[in-house]
Amino acid sequence: MGRQPRIDHTKRIKTPRKKSGLDKFCRWCTLVLASLVIIVCFYLIAMKASRPFIISYAESKEITDIKRQNAAAEAENKKLKEDRAYLQTAQGKEAEARKLGFVKEGEISLIVEHPEKSEPPVLNPPPPPVKKTFWQKVADKAATVFAHKK
Repeated sequence: MGRQPRIDHTKRIKTPRKKSGLDKFCRWCTLVLASLVIIVCFYLIAMKASRPFIISYAESKEITDIKRQNAAAEAENKKLKEDRAYLQTAQGKEAEARKLGFVKEGEISLIVEHPEKSEPPVLNPPPPPVKKTFWQKVADKAATVFAHKK
C-alpha cells in the first residue's frame, strides 16, 4: 500500500481583491496632484519664455512715448523761435506792447468786459469727495440695516 500524496491546504490561490473607496480616492488625489504639478511647471516655463517678449513690448511702448514727447518739444521749440523772430520786428513789439496795456501818445485806453463770458468767482469750493474703503461701506450698510426706526 502506497502512500497517497499529501494535499497542502494552506496555499490559497490569490483572487484579485476589490479596490476599496479609499484606494480609489488616493489614486484620484495622486492624479490631481500630478496634474497640478505639471500645470504649474508649464506655467513657470511659459512665464520664463515670454519674459523677453514682455520686456520688448514695454520698451517699444516707452520708446513710442519718448518719441511723442520729443516731437511735442520740437514743435514747441519751433513755435517759440517763430514768436521770438516776430517779437524782434516792429509789428511784433507793438502787438506785444498793446497786449500788455500800453497805448500810443494821444490814444485813449478802453477796457471792455463781457459779463456773459466771465465766470463768477468761487468763494468756497466744495471739498473733494472722500472715497470709502470696502469695510467702511460694509459698516454703513450694516448700520442702515440694523438702525432702529422710530
